[in-house]
Amino acid sequence: MASTAFSEELAKASLSEEGLGFFELKDSVVGDGVRAMEERGFKFNTEDGLEFGKQHVLNSRVMPIIESFFGDKPCVLAHWLRYIAYPGHFPSFRSGGPAAGRCVLVVFLIAKGSRITYWGGSHRVALPVTQGQRYLPEASESDLIAAGCQKKEETYHDGGLTISDARLHFGIEEGMVIAFEFATPEVIVIGKWPKMQLPDIPELKQKVADMGSSKIGTNFEFIIVRKRKRKRQAITT
Repeated sequence: MASTAFSEELAKASLSEEGLGFFELKDSVVGDGVRAMEERGFKFNTEDGLEFGKQHVLNSRVMPIIESFFGDKPCVLAHWLRYIAYPGHFPSFRSGGPAAGRCVLVVFLIAKGSRITYWGGSHRVALPVTQGQRYLPEASESDLIAAGCQKKEETYHDGGLTISDARLHFGIEEGMVIAFEFATPEVIVIGKWPKMQLPDIPELKQKVADMGSSKIGTNFEFIIVRKRKRKRQAITT
């Protein structure tokens, strides 16, 4: 299976305040890309890593949906990180329900063989949460059910992609995802989100310059990486 049908209009409707809060599809091209990154050791701060993000997230298919979610506000690719399975736990990337606002969006690139649970409508509910081991707010299954959230479990035999309101609760039951987190500049400043660091080399600067759009920025900083000098070994006779 190459991929399930992609619909920009359906994605935008699903991500509306009245929608389920997420849009997902099966996509073997994404699954292949995640596997290739795994084989390279998930080195995101390289040319290959940046190209991976550009190819699968900052592209002509996904960026219009990101821009539509934030409306007339700019946003920034603030963070990306790999998350492995954490069965039976249902975190979100932002708590607070309607009061928290549409300020953060997450794109999951899903590995082959992964199984993900989504709680549709949980972005519209201010649920009681606790801080989980991953420093994300977690809601209990009983509270999600009591709030009327719709549980949906999907298996991605060949990989896939999900675009989600960050307030949506989800669970990684099997496999792993690479999460790309987009936020408004105000959220990044208030939350004191750290910058993603890249080696200060021309090739990476050019890659970053080619990413995003007039409404989507990035949260990178370039640092000088000094080579460690090798200690001379004493010669004995």
